Amino acid sequence: MEELVARLRSSIDVGAVRPMDRTNASGLPGFTIDVIAGQPHLAQQICTEITSMFLQQNVIISERKAEDTTDFINDNCKSKSQLDDQDAKLADFQRRYMGALPDEAQTNFSLLTGLASQLDSVTQSLNRAQQDKLFLNRPEPTNSHCQTIPDGWQP
Repeated sequence: MEELVARLRSSIDVGAVRPMDRTNASGLPGFTIDVIAGQPHLAQQICTEITSMFLQQNVIISERKAEDTTDFINDNCKSKSQLDDQDAKLADFQRRYMGALPDEAQTNFSLLTGLASQLDSVTQSLNRAQQDKLFLNRPEPTNSHCQTIPDGWQP
């Protein structure tokens, strides 16, 4: 049996077809199968069977690539969905704690400085208004201690 397999192997030659010159072919464009047999019909059957094996293997490889691509796309969709969920959680967190996050410290300090200036200005205005109110509400002086100077008096 081994001798028969060895003879069959020696009668078959599978060779690669080289890409044509000046083409940018990146893969194997094809192959040739040469079979030497005593009967042409037998050589054709062997050649057909080997070609069928190559094509079957090519289909299996293509299916694996398609499955891998599908898995890759599904994984990316899941990852995108998870990333979107995390982005939504982050946005919610930032809304909930707006102004209290460490990266907002400089902004908060600037706002606080501006508000402190406004408070000083309003406080000064309030103090002036209170002073004006006191001035306007003070009692009028009475003339009880004053004497009237007669007309024509000279010192």
